[in-house]
Amino acid sequence: MNNFRYTPVIVLFLLLYSLFGNAQTKTVNEELRSHIESLMDNGLRFSDTFYIKDILPVADELADYYLQEKDYKHFFLAKQMKNYAISFFGDLNILQEARNLHHMADSLKYPLGKAIAHFSVGDVYLNTQMIDEALSEYQKALRVAKQTAGAEWMEINTLKLITPTLIDNGRFEEADKTLKEMRKFFKNNPEFNHFPLYIYESYYHIMLFNLVQLEDALKQAEACYHEQPFYYHEYLLKYMQSIHAQYLGNNKRSLELLSELLSHSNNTFNEKGNLGIYFRIATLYAQNNQPKEACKTYKMLNVVLDSISARNYTTQVNLHKIVYQIDELQIQNQRQWNYILVLIIVGAVFLTIVIVISLIHIRKANKQLKLSEERSLKARKTAEMSIKNKSLLLSNMSHEIRTPLTALSGFSGILADKNIDIDTQKQCYEIIEQNSELLLKLINDIIDMSNLEIGKMQFQIEEHEAVALCRNVIDTVEKIKRTNAVVLFESDFEELYIHTDHARFQQLLINLIINATKFTPEGSIVLSMKKQSDNMVLFSVTDTGCGIAPEKQDSIFNRFEKLNEQAEGSGLGLSICRLIIEQLKGQIWLDKSYTNGCRFCFTHPIKRKEGKV
Repeated sequence: MNNFRYTPVIVLFLLLYSLFGNAQTKTVNEELRSHIESLMDNGLRFSDTFYIKDILPVADELADYYLQEKDYKHFFLAKQMKNYAISFFGDLNILQEARNLHHMADSLKYPLGKAIAHFSVGDVYLNTQMIDEALSEYQKALRVAKQTAGAEWMEINTLKLITPTLIDNGRFEEADKTLKEMRKFFKNNPEFNHFPLYIYESYYHIMLFNLVQLEDALKQAEACYHEQPFYYHEYLLKYMQSIHAQYLGNNKRSLELLSELLSHSNNTFNEKGNLGIYFRIATLYAQNNQPKEACKTYKMLNVVLDSISARNYTTQVNLHKIVYQIDELQIQNQRQWNYILVLIIVGAVFLTIVIVISLIHIRKANKQLKLSEERSLKARKTAEMSIKNKSLLLSNMSHEIRTPLTALSGFSGILADKNIDIDTQKQCYEIIEQNSELLLKLINDIIDMSNLEIGKMQFQIEEHEAVALCRNVIDTVEKIKRTNAVVLFESDFEELYIHTDHARFQQLLINLIINATKFTPEGSIVLSMKKQSDNMVLFSVTDTGCGIAPEKQDSIFNRFEKLNEQAEGSGLGLSICRLIIEQLKGQIWLDKSYTNGCRFCFTHPIKRKEGKV
């Protein structure tokens, strides 16, 4: 609904432009404009001399030129190319401008402009990996193109985006339907180059490992390429041929084709395009028993991954959505206020009794308005905190997961080398097993954290004997601990029944004791249980380890907070402990008065009325 506010501005701009545009339009290089028009008319992203980024310096100048010439087709395509280029390199503020193309199409009375507008919005969503939203916009563009006479070029350009997107995301049944639609299109429009059909059929058969159909589709694609040798088509063809060569066991030919692509891709696709190429080159080196070259390529691949991880596209899109929702609430509040004002004016004209009733209604409405504003403010704060937490989670996840994944990838490549000795293989296996367990523990912790926060995890509260549960935990830790410290249990009772979830209660104790073993190589770790009040038990885990630095004591329960960055673990254990004990209606804290190591304390009720949490 925000887009309507821009419509008067756009109309005013077009009127002023029609009056003064002739005197202010800049001269556009004829050769460059002709080259870009060729790309736009054929639905190409780049050529051998013109790359994605090159549209940005000239896009507005081109759009002004086409608007003056009333060439609305190329005007909207120039805007679409600009929006695609900006979103491709990470700026999501262009989403609103892409949506505004709809109103420009209405103002110019150019129906096909709406299809290009949907196409442009789809490009922005696609570059942020919002696949369903992107496909929805492309389908809208396709429907408009089919309903508009002379828009066959727009129809095939949209199909050329829908088909690979479906294949990339493993939606092969839908991709097969789209390929059939492309075949029908080329049958009805034989004047169009059939290269897109055959190259995407090749991609489809690659993903399904249909080698016979793949070879036939590649031959047809190559024949179509020679009829119209666009550089963009050459790029796609060579990439498919490199995969085909690898399937046939001709790794040398595959490496040659990929290396040739990589020599151009720095200017063409940047990091995202290089990612798949680097990975395939590294795999081929590993298969050819060239571990040094494979290792070097994996290092370059990690550099590309780090660069991509630095961009948090999804967070920016979510921020736009939230701002949009807040604007919607403000509009609704404004409408409600306008309604109240109308009632006041009407009430003043009629009898006093009507005025009194109107005033009472106004008071009630103002109260609702205030409550609505408070809810809106609370929703905004909650949304901002959610975005902050998501950013923190993504940042820490990329850091925590990269280490074991890099180890798994690197040492798996080394194992592929037939020349390494048995001892080295054994070391590689041990490192792979250790990092696999670390990665699994991290993922399980994150799942537990997520389930606890959204209340998805169910707690089965029943009566259990606490002393037996504690002794069972001590026995479990004794079997898995990696320390010389003695693990003990002290209790004021021989037997005590409490209402708890025995699985989550034991998980809480094990997390606290295992955490203590990491920082207590010698000495003792003592689990203690005492009665704090008539209906409350106090548990504590006390160790004689290194303790916690004062500057970290207040943040120890935060996510991903670790005393030692080199120590194993995700930094989520204490956060999970806090969420569990809160669900069990208790409290947990760090005893800052204890200075001979570290002591965590928590309370747990003896009885409670609920059967489930």
